[in-house]
This record gives sequence, C-alpha cells and structure tokens, in this order.
Amino acid sequence: MLQIALWKRLCIWGLVALGLILALPNAFYTRVETRNDAVAAIEAGADPAALQDEISLWPGWMPSGLVNLGLDLRGGAHLLAEVQVADVYQARVEGMWPEVRDLLREERDRVGPIRLQPTDAPELRVRLVERPEMSSEAASLVRGLARPTFDALTGIGGSDIEVTTEGADIIVRLSEAEQRATDDRTVQQALGVQAAGELVEHALAHIAKGLVQGGVRRLVVAGGETSGAVVQALGVQQLRIGAAICPGVPWTQAALPDSGEAVQLALKSGNFGGVDFFAQALQQAGVAL
Repeated sequence: MLQIALWKRLCIWGLVALGLILALPNAFYTRVETRNDAVAAIEAGADPAALQDEISLWPGWMPSGLVNLGLDLRGGAHLLAEVQVADVYQARVEGMWPEVRDLLREERDRVGPIRLQPTDAPELRVRLVERPEMSSEAASLVRGLARPTFDALTGIGGSDIEVTTEGADIIVRLSEAEQRATDDRTVQQALGVQAAGELVEHALAHIAKGLVQGGVRRLVVAGGETSGAVVQALGVQQLRIGAAICPGVPWTQAALPDSGEAVQLALKSGNFGGVDFFAQALQQAGVAL
C-alpha cells in the first residue's frame, strides 16, 4: 500500500484548497464581473456611492480574477481573434498585378515597358522603365480598373482602390472604404458571420453598460440585435414609450434595476430611420450639433 508522508499530504491538500479558492470567482461569474466593472468605473472617476450596491456583490478580500473561457456557460460568445489584415491587404493588391500588367502592356507604345517593384507596404508598385513622364497617364489608365465599394461606416459609396504616382512609379493601394470592407469580410470568414455579429453585439453592450455605470443616462443604439444586447446588459425589464424620433422609433425611458435611476434609450432597428436619424435623435434630446 502506498504510504505518503503527512507533510506531503498537507502540501497536496493545501494546493488543492488554494486552487479552489482562486477558481471560486468563476462559480459566481456575473456577480464578480459586475463588481469588477464597478471597481474599474470608480478608478475611472465614477462616484463610489452610486456603485456601492455593485461593489457589495463580492467581498473585497476574496480573489476576483476571472477566467475567460471563450464560449462559456453564461450563454454568450466571447471570442478573441487576431487577424493580420495587412497581409490580407497585400494579398488583395498583389492579386491585381496580372490585370494591371495586361492593361499597361496593351498601352506599351504610349507608356513603355513596366516592371513590378518590391515593397514591404500593402501596395502594388509598378515602375515605368523608359518613360517616367507618362506616369500620370498610366495611373489614369489603372484607375479605370477600380470597382465600386460601399463604406458601411459612412454609408457612402466609393472606389475600391487608390492610384497615385511617385516619380516613375505607379502605386496602387486599397481605399479606406475597401480596407474596412475587407476587415469585415476577413473577420466574418475567420469567426463565421454569426459569431462575428455576436462579438460586436456583446462588445457594444459592454461599452453601453460601462457608460451607464460612469453616469451616462441617454443612449442611442442602432441595430435590433445590438439593442437587445444593450437592454439585457443593463438589466432593463420595462420600457416606457416616449416621443417618436421617426416612424417606428421612439425615445424610451427605463429604470436601472439597482439604483432605480431613469435612463433614456433610443433603440433603432436597421430598417427604420433615414440617413439623418442620429441627428434627429440628438436634436430631440437637446444635444447641440
């Protein structure tokens, strides 16, 4: 029969007990996370008295470190992903080289021979070997290869490439609008469309919760799923309908569950409101633009 010295058994049981104590906060994830958020808000300058209920959810002398388990038991998708978007940009512009090469070769009599130049930047650099004075005309030809793209951030259409010149070199880069569109596609491909959407929704809900804890009492939220995530994060159970901002989208008022303070919410689904919706909402709220 295996005999283990008493001191070894005490050490083993001590390490097990220490591990259980350190892991205990994860068994009360929501309570500890709420307290940690309140502590962070106080450190950022929030009123400690207003957050006393959140602070009291977990003893200060107990460990409060939490383990991010990715897809965890709270029912939300909490994913960390790192995508080297610069490599994606580079691959995109390098993929345009055959098209640019064939176009300029057809105009060889005008622009002369060309040569692809090495570069570490996410760009395509093509040199006019014999006729550098034709770089502007060659750049104009390459601009004709541009395709329309849509900037989801500004809601304005644009071109997918920017073409400039530098001496005898023609430089092709992705436009800012196309870079943002590429970022969206890359993240969706890396995570999947649903997981990428959930990641954004939970991030925005967490930001909204932090703003309210910091004293903000008026929020404008766009997106149906995002609005639901924000309402859930704030713990709101009821909404009182107020004045309409536009057809189908009113200002609403809710009471925060912990303090009972009123918070105003404008919750807009994607199909409602015009291009000036946010300006209308802020004007109704009395915010100077």
